[in-house]
Amino acid sequence: GKDKINIRLDIADELMNVDQAIPLSLIVNELVTNAFKYAFEDNQAPELTVILKRKDGNIVLQVADNGKGVNIEEWTDKEGSFGKELIQTFVKQLNGYLDIAVNKGSQFTLSIPYAT
Repeated sequence: GKDKINIRLDIADELMNVDQAIPLSLIVNELVTNAFKYAFEDNQAPELTVILKRKDGNIVLQVADNGKGVNIEEWTDKEGSFGKELIQTFVKQLNGYLDIAVNKGSQFTLSIPYAT
């Protein structure tokens, strides 16, 4: 229902193995969808950032918003939404590490080993 959302994209032009690209794209879809659904309630200047780069032999994805921030305890709880479980399953499948921070919104940073 927002008229304007400031979206910042910083996407490196990288070739990626399809076995990484598909789960990674589903993770991005879920994180961006969650930001639009939950983060921007009562936010007059919503912002969303998506960064994808190769760094030190890894692919690093960062999805951040300036919303209310996720509840870290709910995210680390074993029970949860289908979307959260989907993200966690794909992170594990990709042999990755997901860091979640809350500071003026939510910031999800995923690092996975780069495979050609």
